[in-house]
Amino acid sequence: MRNIASAIARPYGVIFNHAASHRDDPSQVSEGFRCVLLTFHSQRRFAPDINARGRDCLTSLAGNQADFAPARALLPMLYVDNARFGAKSDQEREASLAQAFVLAKHAVSAAPDSARAYQALQSVLLFLGRSDEALEAGRHARELNPYDTDIMATHASTLIMLGDADPGLTLMQQARRMSPGHPAWYNTMIVFAACGKGDMELARREVALIEHDDTLSGLLARILVAHGEGDTARRRALAKKLVSQHPEFGTDPKAMLHRIFPASSLNRQLLAALNASGATSEE
Repeated sequence: MRNIASAIARPYGVIFNHAASHRDDPSQVSEGFRCVLLTFHSQRRFAPDINARGRDCLTSLAGNQADFAPARALLPMLYVDNARFGAKSDQEREASLAQAFVLAKHAVSAAPDSARAYQALQSVLLFLGRSDEALEAGRHARELNPYDTDIMATHASTLIMLGDADPGLTLMQQARRMSPGHPAWYNTMIVFAACGKGDMELARREVALIEHDDTLSGLLARILVAHGEGDTARRRALAKKLVSQHPEFGTDPKAMLHRIFPASSLNRQLLAALNASGATSEE
């Protein structure tokens, strides 16, 4: 039952939204399910306290229930999120990624048939700069569970973030078709891929679906489309909102992008859009 919950909660946002309303009520959900829901809540919009609570919960769960493979697979992904969005220094970022790598390798060795474990390893390797190994881990995750739309979408997003827009877009669109309650980051990644291909018509259609998404990735996608359309006023307004939420983008956007995306053509496109916005010191 726990494996089923883990498999369906993230790709099907409607199910997650319903269950998440009970995440703090121990009488309504098991400890394992509560940890999984807390993890997914953290991944929707990063908050340091929720990320830390999720890591503590999963660490305890993995220690107390050795047969609960989803806990071991999810834990390294929270360390990756902390490295990308929460770390206050390069040293903290490197430490989080190092811990994520140890945990992901342990997850794979403990459950070599777990697609989720290889999905986690893919994410860790991507942000360690080991792109080829990340893609191989993602392909293996898909071989182990070819019908899991979240695993499919994670591999697609890896391709897109590495600047391989064509296959990434095809795979992400396939994942979306198979997941009617998909989370907004599917649309965000389609926007990034469309901009990477120069398909502004598709980018416009997709960004209209996330026009109220003020998450970090959502704002970046909206800025990128405004930049591509030459909408200076909208680009500046969105960049101002981005900097108000994440002040580091106002002083060193290049370093911030390096933290949250691997080096690629997408990274360069985003930096150009931010520098043109007038909201950064690198204009």
